[in-house]
Amino acid sequence: IRLSIIGFAIDNTSESLACKKFIKTLSLFVVGLYYTSIKDKGTPYMSETTETPKKYYDPISMAKRTPQLVFSVDQHDKANLLTLLLKDNAKTQTVIITKSKKGADALSLLLEEQDINVRSVHGNHRKALQDEVAKAFNDKELDLLITTDAVLQQLALNNIERIINFDIPLQLENYIAGLKIVDEIGELLSLMSPDEVVALTNIEVLLKIEIAEGTLEGFESTPAPRPTLADIKDKKKKPRHKKSKAKKTKKKDEEA
Repeated sequence: IRLSIIGFAIDNTSESLACKKFIKTLSLFVVGLYYTSIKDKGTPYMSETTETPKKYYDPISMAKRTPQLVFSVDQHDKANLLTLLLKDNAKTQTVIITKSKKGADALSLLLEEQDINVRSVHGNHRKALQDEVAKAFNDKELDLLITTDAVLQQLALNNIERIINFDIPLQLENYIAGLKIVDEIGELLSLMSPDEVVALTNIEVLLKIEIAEGTLEGFESTPAPRPTLADIKDKKKKPRHKKSKAKKTKKKDEEA
């Protein structure tokens, strides 16, 4: 019997039998070492390979991995809670979203009275001013910006670490837009008044999540302010076009 192993010719002699036994033992050792290296990835015989989990960027996946909190607060107390929240987390690149331009300006004035450096931009401002404020925010010369959902989509903002919904968005796509901005890098907070519970519940149902409720140490709710005489008159006041329309109808009836 002649075997050709690694270029050597081995005969069926006592020396060759010993050699074949040695080669067989060596082969079993190498095979065993190979399988051990596969089982134990920490050995230097085989490079460690780890599979990176695949990330999905649909709204539900983003909602599940993005930190979110909601603060239950009366509408008249939102500004007080927000002020305390901002002072406790200063120097965090924050964008506050309001549902109206008027609300953005009013909130900006309230925060400025509390010595908080803030700028407000919305659709009534020139494009040049919007770009100026966005640049200050991106350069970290400004760390607090108030805007609306519509303008936020137009501003080229970077390094946003936190978005605060001063009002719960009525449209799901506006809430999702906030999730996209802070996905994997920040958090999304919302202030919810009793009138906005249904809106938040709709968001939770559609995104298949339950947003945790946050509490802020040191915040105390206050009684709702009594409506002024001017507020009552404004509610009773009817639009002018309806009055004029009623007068025209009455006049036509008299002529007929």
